[in-house]
Amino acid sequence: LAKAGLPGIDFEAVSYTPRSIPNVALRPRFVGQAVTGVRVVVRDVARYTPLEVGMHVLAAVAAEARAKGVAPLISNLAMFHKIAGTKRLHRFVDGGSDGHAMIEAWQGEVRRFSELRSRHLLY
Repeated sequence: LAKAGLPGIDFEAVSYTPRSIPNVALRPRFVGQAVTGVRVVVRDVARYTPLEVGMHVLAAVAAEARAKGVAPLISNLAMFHKIAGTKRLHRFVDGGSDGHAMIEAWQGEVRRFSELRSRHLLY
């Protein structure tokens, strides 16, 4: 993730042990087991783009899952499609696209929307 060169953020390796937290997480997965993860540290909120960071994280998780033979990565595909709003994102993830490729794929749509939107802005 650090190699992606995303502006405004850093990634830190972390290790923690999930525990039960009343009214928050009564039975978390892997309770009592040491697990590793990644902490996203926002260094410059003006440059941080959460959606784009999310695409890079999703691509990295998918690549790691493929490398370890974890399949399927997404157990409830219908829900994933609903959350993503399209089946296209799953095709990118399943096809091994990196975060940059996913983001680039929608830039034309963003430009067209921005142009259309600009005619309707009052300020």
